[in-house]
Amino acid sequence: MMAPGKGTLLLLVLAMVICVGCVSGTAASCTKAQKDSVLVLCNGSIKKGKSDPLSKKSMCCKYVRNIDTICIVSLLTDKEKKQYNEYKIRNLRKDCSLAPSAALDLVTV
Repeated sequence: MMAPGKGTLLLLVLAMVICVGCVSGTAASCTKAQKDSVLVLCNGSIKKGKSDPLSKKSMCCKYVRNIDTICIVSLLTDKEKKQYNEYKIRNLRKDCSLAPSAALDLVTV
């Protein structure tokens, strides 16, 4: 049996972060851990200035489809606001959404 790859391990850690946020019952619709995950997973696509193109199949997109990116922006520190583009973060969920035709391609018959 092969050891899980880095991607699998990261996905498991992110799933745990999401579950902890759901169970805690906090009033905020996002957590610092979720913000930190967005900054790591989407780093190349959300920096100020020229950034990497965003793939809808990326770990970043898969992650942000399930979180409130507007809330994530509200948790940014002053230092992070200087490094990351708030507009890009706010629009991640929209930019990563699957078009209806793309969603149909995921269903196998």
